[in-house]
Amino acid sequence: MLRTISFAATASLALLASSGVSTAEARIYLDSTRIIFAENKREATVRVTNESNNPSLVQTWISEEASGSEPKSSTVPFVIRPPLFRIDGGRSQVIRIMPAGVQLPQDRESLFWFNVREVPAAARGDGGTQQMLHLVLNKKMKLLYRPKALRADGASQAPAQLQWSVVKDGQEWELQATNGSPFFVNVNSVDVTSGKVDVGTGAVPPMGSARYRLSHAQRQSLGQSITFEYINDMGGVRSISLPLSQP
Repeated sequence: MLRTISFAATASLALLASSGVSTAEARIYLDSTRIIFAENKREATVRVTNESNNPSLVQTWISEEASGSEPKSSTVPFVIRPPLFRIDGGRSQVIRIMPAGVQLPQDRESLFWFNVREVPAAARGDGGTQQMLHLVLNKKMKLLYRPKALRADGASQAPAQLQWSVVKDGQEWELQATNGSPFFVNVNSVDVTSGKVDVGTGAVPPMGSARYRLSHAQRQSLGQSITFEYINDMGGVRSISLPLSQP
């Protein structure tokens, strides 16, 4: 799960904390860290639980990009039920994701993003004058569409099939992961002697590649192999070392 609060909101919290302004409690949790939508299934479900004592308004949508921070008209081939709902404290709601009848590639996985926006309600006070700041909190996770034509065990084998190399982009050096499999590989982190490499969303596309910028120190510290962590279908983190091709 990824919870994001804008810089402006974060700064406001620091400023208002000393001014008698409190924030509405926000404790919406999802029961998974990713959604695998298998083609042979009628739907996928996500359970949303409100672990606070106060109600929240929750909005859900699916975007094609990780940056899809606002719900808008798109061509995503899924329907969400319900897309907008109130959830009381201590209660949960099952969200159903169903196909919309749009044809997707059958020779590889397709990646989308499931978004959840929470607006917690202000707690009922004792009639005091304390002000309440409402924070809008966004969470998102990957939604992978998996065609039935793909091998059932292929996703677990895909990380070991990545080919790693060092490539130059202008004056900069980058670490490139090439994925020849039909599955997305979700890279969680790449460690080198001089520190972690920024992997962004970590998604190495099927039959494609992803590049990660290296600092000068990171480039100099690379050896003949690379160790990285990836996230499997169950949300578990695994580590593996593979050969690294250098120019």
